[in-house]
Amino acid sequence: MKLCKLISGLFLILSITEMSHGEEGRKTLLFGTLDYFGVGGFNESFEKTTNDAANVIANAGQPANAKTETKAGYGARFGIMFPIQSVNGFEAGGSIGYLVGPQAEQTLEVVGPPLGNGNLKQTTKTDFFRFLLEIAEKVKIRDNVSLRLGAGLGGVSCHAKENHSTSGSVLAVTGIASGSSSETWTGFTWEISPALVLEGASASFEIGLRYAQFPSKNENDNFDKIKWAPIGAYLGVEF
Repeated sequence: MKLCKLISGLFLILSITEMSHGEEGRKTLLFGTLDYFGVGGFNESFEKTTNDAANVIANAGQPANAKTETKAGYGARFGIMFPIQSVNGFEAGGSIGYLVGPQAEQTLEVVGPPLGNGNLKQTTKTDFFRFLLEIAEKVKIRDNVSLRLGAGLGGVSCHAKENHSTSGSVLAVTGIASGSSSETWTGFTWEISPALVLEGASASFEIGLRYAQFPSKNENDNFDKIKWAPIGAYLGVEF
């Protein structure tokens, strides 16, 4: 709640500042982007946990195999930017966005004697809802082509859910057939975004890169440590 009040207050200050420059030549810009973010270190803690468990079982005399597969994240955002009349090419504003975050699927397989075959499969999915204050500066390199450097800072609500199931000897030893758990945490997030802008008569189109940081969640009884600092790419339109 405090974060929402801070963001709304900054937007109010920004709007008042813009109005003080007068209405002449002022333009409000709406934008939307499609975002792709890589794994960004999300896989590391999950791979370590799976491999460590397999090694412990193997050292006890039971053959075991471990595998961890991870998927990247993707999402979209929409926002508004205000050109700052006193600084040519400079914009400031904000956005809201939703990301289907990275996912991890861990498989631990027990094979052969003495306990017999069995496996554990655990899937962890994440998602993120962001509010960003954004600034950007454009520099023309040709009549209809510009370079854009953008940055954002704001708050994010993070959610993770895990589902697990067992079979065979793993089920017999643990007595746990299946289950799930979820957690939510919040924090600050930031990013930088260089891009190439193609300017049309009524809209501008962007293709660029992103580097972002999201708040981490420490390991507990239900989840491995979640840390995500991805590099990504985006397509955008501003009109």
